[in-house]
Amino acid sequence: MLIGLPIATLVMVNTALSRHERAAELLNHLVPEAMFDTAFGTLYLRARGHHHLAVDRALAALSDFQACGQKVRAWEADVPTLMPWRSDLAEAYLRLARPEVARELVARQMERPGAQGAFIRGISIRVQEGASEISQRPKLLKKAVDLLQGSGNRLELVRALADLSRAHHTLGDFGQARTAGRRAVQEAKLCHTDAVSTQLLRGLSGDAFVSAKEESEVKRDDASTALSDAERRVATLAAVGHTNREIARKLYITVSTVEQHLTRIYRKLQVSSRDELLEGLSLRREPGRAPVE
Repeated sequence: MLIGLPIATLVMVNTALSRHERAAELLNHLVPEAMFDTAFGTLYLRARGHHHLAVDRALAALSDFQACGQKVRAWEADVPTLMPWRSDLAEAYLRLARPEVARELVARQMERPGAQGAFIRGISIRVQEGASEISQRPKLLKKAVDLLQGSGNRLELVRALADLSRAHHTLGDFGQARTAGRRAVQEAKLCHTDAVSTQLLRGLSGDAFVSAKEESEVKRDDASTALSDAERRVATLAAVGHTNREIARKLYITVSTVEQHLTRIYRKLQVSSRDELLEGLSLRREPGRAPVE
């Protein structure tokens, strides 16, 4: 019976790493039929369902997630923190173009006892986004990102950031799409694998994020990405709304020098406009320096 736990864990890990053939091999191991009447069996079904979703077998995933729900309800153990089967099932329905069913499932999950924790609310809102109007998606996904960041689940945070990048890109907000996409890549690297970012960020436009190769080339070009004192003074003034000419007057430098500083600042902070500078300066704040007010 216990075999369900290690297999389920390994299948989830390999699915997250896009090692779908390895996940399929693990699922080919014979397991006792009685295992499915235990908690380990539900973990196995959930892992298999996620593998099915990852390889575009939505109907098979639907069946596994429904089986999870039936079992935990029969055991009177329908607690989302233990088994968030409704948001799993909602993802399967979204793949089958049934957003109305997905919305209902997510709403029910969030009404369950114990569903108010950051992780469950975060994944529920992320799935809810997929069933919402495109104009509402960035707001929902930003909320999901905030919740998932607090939950400590980096993989789900990467998923939410990748979805946020796609939503911004669809709405034509390319600067915000790049910001969210780059942050997703950074968080994915902290999962210690490039496969996570490759899988979750597939489908984004080429300029939505910086690839690992491009990033390493930038690092080779710049001995350091830290802002110099002169660059920081220019960046701070630009971030609070001063024009290039005003900055030049205040710092007793030429407009051309301001423009050169800004080019380097944008590259180092990985931003593309003045509107993103304030956030970029806050994220890149160096030890010993005060935050930008």
